[in-house]
Amino acid sequence: MNSFFSADLSASAKIDQHQINSLICAVEAELTSRAGKRCKQADFLIMGGGQLSGAGRDSLASFACQKNWNLLYAAVNTAQPVNGFAADAIEFSCFVTDGFTSTAVLSGGKLWKRERTTAAILIFPQHSLSIRVNAKGKLTDRKLADRYHDHGHDLARDAVLRRVSSAKNRMPVLGTIGNAMVVHDLEMIARTHEFA
Repeated sequence: MNSFFSADLSASAKIDQHQINSLICAVEAELTSRAGKRCKQADFLIMGGGQLSGAGRDSLASFACQKNWNLLYAAVNTAQPVNGFAADAIEFSCFVTDGFTSTAVLSGGKLWKRERTTAAILIFPQHSLSIRVNAKGKLTDRKLADRYHDHGHDLARDAVLRRVSSAKNRMPVLGTIGNAMVVHDLEMIARTHEFA
């Protein structure tokens, strides 16, 4: 197994890995839905956990570069990730790598939807960028060109909670990548190794 993945479960008692997994799977479904259809394949891995430290962020950046895999990380309330969930309360970090020497890291992202029927996007106000998933499942960035109404956070929250409530049980994986304790989905790990 990759040296980045290790089990340090001493802090795991505070983490509801099943709820975090349900949440990140629902977020992925919202990001990859386009006109009611899901992308067949996404070229990024989404994971979640608590707030990232600087060392944790560096670990995920190194992992992304080594695996040549773009990452989205959702920092949530690890004890109650779904109860009291608010889309603008989860902070997303985006790790985009060239797979050779560097990984660009965006932080402070929030989940947002323009309308109930549109795909969710991530907005990064401090970077003046939005990140969306195109029809081929790739992360794309755009400059923030117009105002993003606050109601868009509520639309995103409601859409994610609908998906969480109707989701099938999936298998969460809890472990560490360097200094970051993360939860991600077993299917997503299989996808990561497929493209490694």
